[in-house]
Amino acid sequence: YTSGSTGQPKGVVVPHRAIVRLVKGANYASLTPGETFLHLSPLSFDASTFEIWGALLNGGKVVIMTPGRPSLAEIGAAIHRHGVTTLWLTAGLFHLMVEERLDDLRPLRQLLAGGDVLQPETVRKARSNLPECQIINGYGPTENTTFTCCYLINSESSLIQTVPIGRPISNTRVYILDELLQPVPIGVAGELYAGGDGLALGYLNRPDLTAERFIADPFNPEPGARLYKTGDLARYLSDGNIEFLGRLDQQVKIRGFRIELGEIEAVLRSHPAVRDALVIAREDIPGDKRLVAYLVAQPGPRPDESSLHAMLAAKLPIYMLPGAWVWLAQLPLTPNGKMDRKALPKPTTNGSRVASAANDPTNLLELELVRIWQALFQRLDIGRDDNFFELGGHSIQALQLAAAIEKLIGCKLPIATLFQASTIGTLARRLADEHWAPAWSSLVPLQAQGSKPPLFLMHSCGGDSYSYLDLTRHMDPEQPVYGVQALGLDGRSARHITIESMAAHYVEEIRSFQPEGPYFVGGYSLGGQIAYEVAQQLRCLGQPVALLVLLDSGSIGTIPRLLHARNMAAYFPKRVRFHLLRWWQMPMNERLAYLRGRWVALRVLASRNRSIPPPVTVAPPCDSQAPQVPGFTDYYIAIAVAHRLKPYPGKIEAIVSDEEDTPECRRYWKYM
Repeated sequence: YTSGSTGQPKGVVVPHRAIVRLVKGANYASLTPGETFLHLSPLSFDASTFEIWGALLNGGKVVIMTPGRPSLAEIGAAIHRHGVTTLWLTAGLFHLMVEERLDDLRPLRQLLAGGDVLQPETVRKARSNLPECQIINGYGPTENTTFTCCYLINSESSLIQTVPIGRPISNTRVYILDELLQPVPIGVAGELYAGGDGLALGYLNRPDLTAERFIADPFNPEPGARLYKTGDLARYLSDGNIEFLGRLDQQVKIRGFRIELGEIEAVLRSHPAVRDALVIAREDIPGDKRLVAYLVAQPGPRPDESSLHAMLAAKLPIYMLPGAWVWLAQLPLTPNGKMDRKALPKPTTNGSRVASAANDPTNLLELELVRIWQALFQRLDIGRDDNFFELGGHSIQALQLAAAIEKLIGCKLPIATLFQASTIGTLARRLADEHWAPAWSSLVPLQAQGSKPPLFLMHSCGGDSYSYLDLTRHMDPEQPVYGVQALGLDGRSARHITIESMAAHYVEEIRSFQPEGPYFVGGYSLGGQIAYEVAQQLRCLGQPVALLVLLDSGSIGTIPRLLHARNMAAYFPKRVRFHLLRWWQMPMNERLAYLRGRWVALRVLASRNRSIPPPVTVAPPCDSQAPQVPGFTDYYIAIAVAHRLKPYPGKIEAIVSDEEDTPECRRYWKYM
């Protein structure tokens, strides 16, 4: 049985004559009574014909591996224990054994590998470390009985960028033909056709498929002579050997360009830090087909994406550059040991680069642009200095980006602008210089991707959602997170003057995004009090609140006087020490504003049980380039003090960090 490229198993009817042709009078290997074969392949896999009959029809010995999928160590142990001299491995197992268990291969006299592309670097390593072993690259579809061509690797110098599949074995005919079934010249790619005594009779109970793939041989006058249409792309080298170039059905078309995936893989494997590579075309987002490179690293430092991108860009056109990179410990294999493309993981939104504070967005416009790029490229590790085209951006994505920015700012962005300002930082400056600004929304997508219900995090005293950026980086990639920012940060909108009106507005925006519950809400510091009121209002609307989480959220409402007095005695000295240390670590230009905010907070704390009317004056308009300006902290603390919390009928998750830990926080929320 063979799965081929479709993944659907097909029964291949192989006559005895084809197996005799494979193992009798062989010109590609020594098949004598002195050989001991290891029967490692499943019986339904065509390699078993070579392992069993290569020994038994030549008087040799067969060692049958124990049932189940053996480990590399078990294969090595069987070789040593039974004196195995001839071994056939799939390309995947060959690479693993050479890299991980090379010493276990030393007893072998013949090592055959195939079923997929062999890596030249691994073959060189095997060739130099196994001088007494004949290494053979065997190529052939099941429909032509295990081997069609073989290449005896006698020297390392014969391996440049690829390992040839060699020449036809005995009693086998091979042709490389164009679309008109005409032979192609040396060096020109064409489809490989195979014929001769190894040809199968066809597919079991599949006459239609048999007629499609087994065609009349136009070069053989014998009646009934046929050729098998392999679907493999190949070409003749100048020395007469054949080079395998990949599957015709692995030739993909992206944005009008025909791309040979094997060509990209060959360039990636040439990188000294890459052990193996596999490239596929994925369409995880409808309408956005992109190339994804799966890589296995050599021991040592892993190369970053920018260096790999630069290497590919120097050798390949831009439309052949992968749009996503996934590092794996090893490429997945099927039970038959072939590459299992269906088991390759979906690229996550998290990238492999280390986040840098210098690359973080510096204002609200940059933050919004980062969110757009993250959704566009399906990755989180994007900063203000990343280049659109170096990330793999193409013409279709440029149109999508322009449409998203147009929706954000309400003005049409010329595509040429993206070519002139291709990083988030330069694009944001360009938009700011031309006085383009995004339409205001309280919802800020911190992590827009994911299948779980979204988590809404309320702003603290600064009014913005910047404080949640680091937290979001550590969350599950499948967890969408939205920050809720205050009105007024743009210097144009009027601020709310009560927690109730603020929460009502946030509930309206949250429900416009998610009409029905359950809802997941939370907040840090003052954001906890806002989230508390948001949860109250959601429940009043009959909507379930599945999670209300308060992060280092202190007591800002009225509490009993006795509890207040006890808390003050334990609270005050510790908080003074904490804020003095924080003040000392701040830049000089921020210390004065911090002291003003602490002074307001101290007055609030001292008057906790007195009713403080909400302020009616509005702080000066704030600069959208720097959301945290003097006045916001005072403003929101004052209106929070005026707010009186009511007992909450649901469950509260209150999380208090070590440095902010006070008896007051715990007792207060327990009291509420």
